[in-house]
Amino acid sequence: MTPHYIKASKVSLVLYREDSANNKYCEPNRMFQSIINECPVVVGCNPPMKELVENYNFGVVLPTDGSNVLDITKGLQKALTNHDAIVESIRKNKHQILWDSQDEVFKSIIDNLLA
Repeated sequence: MTPHYIKASKVSLVLYREDSANNKYCEPNRMFQSIINECPVVVGCNPPMKELVENYNFGVVLPTDGSNVLDITKGLQKALTNHDAIVESIRKNKHQILWDSQDEVFKSIIDNLLA
């Protein structure tokens, strides 16, 4: 049911406070679900989410973890203003985050373990 709602959304907001190591370094499934379903994301400055979103232009990265309401408002406005370009970038790059794209990496790890 979640993909149905994601596909009907213009933007997905994915925020985690940086109050623990788990939150700071998380890569939440809901961010990946949104991207795979071609929904731009607005994420906090948590390092893994920030890196992924910036590297592939999957959305907007806030300057904070989302604790500042004004930052969220500006991030949403920016995502909506650049919506079409972000969706195009998602379509061109989402294959980079699919498990299938890791087949060779997994094969190499297994081959090295068995060698």
